[in-house]
Amino acid sequence: MSDAYTRLAPTLPAPMTLSLEFSMTAMRLMLPEGRADVTTRQRPSAGAFRCGSIIPSPPLVMPDDAGPTRPEHRPETRLPLRTAARPMLDDRRRAAARNPIIAIAAILTLLSLVIGSPAAVAAIAPGEVRTASEGTGSVTGAVVDDLGAVVEGVHVSLYVSGHTSSAPVASTRTAADGRYRIDAVPQGTYFVKFSLIASGYVPVWFGGQSWPAGGTKIEVAAGEITSGVDVVLPRGGTVVGTIKGENGDHVPSARVWIEGPKWENGYADGIGSSFALAPVLPGVYTARFTGTGYLTEWWRDQPETTATTFEVRAGETVTLDARLTRESVIEAAIQDESGAEIKGTRAVAYEFVDGSWVQRGSGYSPSGFVRIPGLTEGTYAVQLSATGPLIAVRNYAPEWWNDRPDRESADLVSVGRSEIVRLGTVRLADAEPALETPVIDGLPRVGELLRRTSGGPGGGTEVESSWQWSADGVAISGATGPGLWLAPEHVGKRITLSLTAWTSNLPSVTRTSEPTEPVALGVLAAGQPTISGDALVGSTLTGSPGPWTPGTSFAYRWLADGEEVEGATSTTLMLGPDLQGQRIAFEVAGAQPGYLDSTSRSPQTPNITLRDWGSTSRISGADRYATSAAISAKSFEPGVPVVYIANGTNFPDALSGAPVAGAT
Repeated sequence: MSDAYTRLAPTLPAPMTLSLEFSMTAMRLMLPEGRADVTTRQRPSAGAFRCGSIIPSPPLVMPDDAGPTRPEHRPETRLPLRTAARPMLDDRRRAAARNPIIAIAAILTLLSLVIGSPAAVAAIAPGEVRTASEGTGSVTGAVVDDLGAVVEGVHVSLYVSGHTSSAPVASTRTAADGRYRIDAVPQGTYFVKFSLIASGYVPVWFGGQSWPAGGTKIEVAAGEITSGVDVVLPRGGTVVGTIKGENGDHVPSARVWIEGPKWENGYADGIGSSFALAPVLPGVYTARFTGTGYLTEWWRDQPETTATTFEVRAGETVTLDARLTRESVIEAAIQDESGAEIKGTRAVAYEFVDGSWVQRGSGYSPSGFVRIPGLTEGTYAVQLSATGPLIAVRNYAPEWWNDRPDRESADLVSVGRSEIVRLGTVRLADAEPALETPVIDGLPRVGELLRRTSGGPGGGTEVESSWQWSADGVAISGATGPGLWLAPEHVGKRITLSLTAWTSNLPSVTRTSEPTEPVALGVLAAGQPTISGDALVGSTLTGSPGPWTPGTSFAYRWLADGEEVEGATSTTLMLGPDLQGQRIAFEVAGAQPGYLDSTSRSPQTPNITLRDWGSTSRISGADRYATSAAISAKSFEPGVPVVYIANGTNFPDALSGAPVAGAT
């Protein structure tokens, strides 16, 4: 042990605590004061046990009333022990205590493996504030159950939204004291979910709600700790039962739905027709039972409006046994007048209740054989009709049983309990095809887009269709899409849109929209002209027309105090002395075939002023030679490396020009 201490001590600050994780046992060895304190504890893992890592942490601070305990560690490096594993762990601790040589050897081996490991993670003692890495923060909290007891092993997950279809951003589990901490959480807004279903607890979201939308979001800031994310995890109850037919027979696809503080549902198995829902949030519920070929029923055969309720309590089991009644059904075969099957049929059953007709059931079929399932014992008026995409090309007049034109004159169909009533064959008369007439949306003006508002007959490959735009009844070449941009050639004409539908064995049907008003001239999108340059006499101003409708041609003019500047018809203007004191504007006139002419003017400049040349100093002498010498003295320091010499006899101006050139 002294050798291990000698090798470990120089690498650690003193005093401090080391947590050493490994798979076989857990015990605590106290090293001399001022050195290191080493603890060992188990890390659960699948398959073979593996060694963990050394975790340095600050000295343990215990409250006055606390007994012996161990340092608090980060949840992500301190996985909880399952309850069933604790007796085995206690046995291993006792074994290690009886044979300390085994424990010491394990410690020496592990220390030699993990000292200096980059995976070593600093633990956080209770109350310590540790700065998070850049751009991330931390989340801390605690979990207790509805009795106030701490809950170990709760899975805590952070989600960026209220949906759990994607993986959580970060997660951990609560420690033995119910507390948890998640570090390196990217800054942002999160929903927090707490779950421990296997132990009978109902999953909840932070804020105490059992569904995400009702949860309370938390904010995680970079370098900050979001604390107090605590929750009470409710203990759930259990709802069990069976779903069978009235004679105890199996119900296909039997399913139970319970509605109360939270919605739950589950299928009954195919052997014993039994179901079990757990954990269920305590509260008052109603139950609904369904199955293929059976009527939907509520608990104790009650209608939905007066359904019997039941209460679910924490840790208790409620038993619900349902016996479902087979549904009644009305069937019919629907044909056209020639006796051919109609593809796509519908049937609807109405019952006369308290002075009015109420729809009780309906059925659709892609073929001519149609069923109305889910009926109870009673008397019904039945409507039979064709439906689906084919009626766009060939339609049929709906009728009421038995060949009646309306519901009031229909022969009523009597249906018994769990009875299948077959109406036989019904033949429908031809009717006007149901192809929808197109409707045009948009302003009939050049440069505008007209759109269709109908989507066509549909029908996949069974029904084909085409569109055609026309101007004064003449098809516009290539205009077969969902929209039409109006061009100058459409001015004065009325636009229509036609839809044609057909099948491989049925003639085509065409519907044409109402015509638009005559197409009007377009309105140019006129840009805002701008002026650049200095408002100074002698400067040049430049005008820009701004963004206009593409293809627009321009004419320009300049205005001085609102009056046209003669001859100024380009995009530039030289400011002469005659414009001093006036405000200048740039005007653009745009034109394009099929559009109304448009004019746009820029804002005015400030008043045109003379350029400020600053103050003027005069340098002179008695004659040209003295003047040249004065300029040189003013322009150059003594001892210049180059001297300019000019002859004033033939080139008198050079006497002054030479020193001026040198100075500049």
